Amino acid sequence: MPDESIVEQLKAIVKTGHVSTRKVDLVAYSYDATADVPRQFPDAVVMPGTVEEVRDIVNLARARGIAI
Repeated sequence: MPDESIVEQLKAIVKTGHVSTRKVDLVAYSYDATADVPRQFPDAVVMPGTVEEVRDIVNLARARGIAI
């Protein structure tokens, strides 16, 4: 379960509807084509639309010690 304050901060950074904590999205974004890497589920999926949003997300993650 993600920290709701962080989810709210992410929602303030990106456009409405670009942050998801729905299980279907977490599963879909929990893996790629890399072999032999243990699957870990993200707490949230964030889809930024601008360079500034990416910068603000990275800064938030850095300040809160969150892996991206």
